Amino acid sequence: MSEWSNCANQMRHIYKPPPSIQRYHMKRADVLSKAAEYITTDRAATHGDAENNFGSIARGWDWWLSMRPVGPLTPYDVAMMMTVFKVARSATNETHSDNQIDLAGYAAIAAELGNGYK
Repeated sequence: MSEWSNCANQMRHIYKPPPSIQRYHMKRADVLSKAAEYITTDRAATHGDAENNFGSIARGWDWWLSMRPVGPLTPYDVAMMMTVFKVARSATNETHSDNQIDLAGYAAIAAELGNGYK
């Protein structure tokens, strides 16, 4: 199994979509309807203003990319960038423990990838 496949398999264990949005239960119109519901409700209460949150994530990812060796992104980079994503999300809502749980999961995967565990 390639390093990328191994990382992707591990990521699937972190995020398990609720049964209501699993791919095999929904047609594309249903997916779009659910997406519209998600982005038009008050998600700012959980994640902060979308533009501000995305700006924080972008600055964090810019920082990561400026610190790493030059070359193609690796699965380790992706795992670490996901930790940065979750840190940015956590900054706007310290009580939403899903962010910290995901952060710990991504960090554990990064540790395995960084140490060559397969």
